[in-house]
Amino acid sequence: MNNRKSIVSGGALLAGSQIVTQCLRFVRNVILARLLSPADFGVAATFWITTGFLATISQLGFEQMLIRDKDGDAERVGATGQSLLALRGVLIGAVIFCLAGPIMAMFGSPESSTAFRWISLSTVLGGLMHRDTIRLQRQLRFGPSIVAQIGPDLIVTILAWPIAAYFGDYRAFIVFALLQSLLALVASHAVAERSFRLGWDRIVVARYLSFGWPLLLNSLLMFFVMQGDRMVLAQAYTKAELGLYSVAVGLAMTPGGMLMGIGSQLMLPTLAKVQGDRVQFNKYYQMYTVGLGAMAAAMGTLFILIGPALMRLIYGSKYDAAGAVIGWLGVMQCIRLLRVAPTTAALALGDTKNSLIANVVRQSGLALALLASVLSLPMTWIAASGVVGEILAVTMSVAWTRRIHGLPLRSLVLSAAFILFSFGLAASSLPWCVINGWLILVTWSITLAVGAGLCVLFSSKLWRLELQYLWQTCRRKLRLTAGSVST
Repeated sequence: MNNRKSIVSGGALLAGSQIVTQCLRFVRNVILARLLSPADFGVAATFWITTGFLATISQLGFEQMLIRDKDGDAERVGATGQSLLALRGVLIGAVIFCLAGPIMAMFGSPESSTAFRWISLSTVLGGLMHRDTIRLQRQLRFGPSIVAQIGPDLIVTILAWPIAAYFGDYRAFIVFALLQSLLALVASHAVAERSFRLGWDRIVVARYLSFGWPLLLNSLLMFFVMQGDRMVLAQAYTKAELGLYSVAVGLAMTPGGMLMGIGSQLMLPTLAKVQGDRVQFNKYYQMYTVGLGAMAAAMGTLFILIGPALMRLIYGSKYDAAGAVIGWLGVMQCIRLLRVAPTTAALALGDTKNSLIANVVRQSGLALALLASVLSLPMTWIAASGVVGEILAVTMSVAWTRRIHGLPLRSLVLSAAFILFSFGLAASSLPWCVINGWLILVTWSITLAVGAGLCVLFSSKLWRLELQYLWQTCRRKLRLTAGSVST
């Protein structure tokens, strides 16, 4: 019962924080899109492609290790992890500073190399952040990490308009990166319960490296999953087209990123706690799968039906061309969301190879995108290639967890069937909705989205029991409240 209450309260807290965080970042991107040109977004995209690649090739899963390691609360383990992260930040910063010129020349923007060098300071600041907030998540205590995340985002969003208006080009992105890193550094130290310590324990380092090397390879593959399509666009298409595609990706990833963040932060420690009790583990896993399936079905339906209208409404007419890809990108994010369940479950069981194998298969989408660029096909083919890759990746991830860990298939297969049905129904309804006007389109979109989500959710007996429990709890509390008021 206590574990259930911790999951519910932790989930509610994470959901609220993720909604606030994603909304703040979304508002910031809208402000930048309104004030800056698609070409400026294209230049900024080359910055994030480079920094993302360098962060990826040094990603050894230190945060995940702190969460699942049985000695994660020990001072020596935390201090060693802190030192490794600080060293990683300094090395990435040095590479960016030294190679900024050649990197920007490769992307066709040599004039932006000086501005790009300032990002090296951002990575150093990020490496010095206090990781005590990660340790606290072992007990499902998310408050300190939420405060440390929302505070900097709120300040940067408030300053977005004046900063973007003052600089008027891609330099605004550099200022945001530096300001965000500095504020996050201060906030992480302010909410920490332990003092900041650096240390070095060779045994702990060896344990980190043993745990993290599959995650390192997986992170490299994940980089190509997240940024590969934009790398193709950066080389074969114009900066304006890259900017249009990046804005559409940002819109498609906002709800998906929020849900992935909530799910992984909540369910990784929850599943890790019960990894020795396979019955309870499978119960949580099936509920997690069905919950993700319901949200993916609803979210993808909305993107298919009203994605282009949202692009125009939010970003303005200069981003109209991105409406052609937003539906495909929304579907791709939804399928990726479904893949979070088996990869998180595998990670809770100490299996870091599941996501690695799935992302190897996911590179098939990048290969198709490269072929599309060679044939000079429209951007929609790049997005559609990602959908194909995600379908193959989630299939591989599920097959791996079934074969290696014996995790049940029923809930995921049921969720996938409902998702495909809802996507097909939405796509077939689109011409009829457009002909009959935007009001009907929006109404039909919401109806289909809610219906798809509820169908997936109520198809699970476990979710029906949990919802019944929550409903009875609410009724009991209401009766108690009414009784106290009457007396």
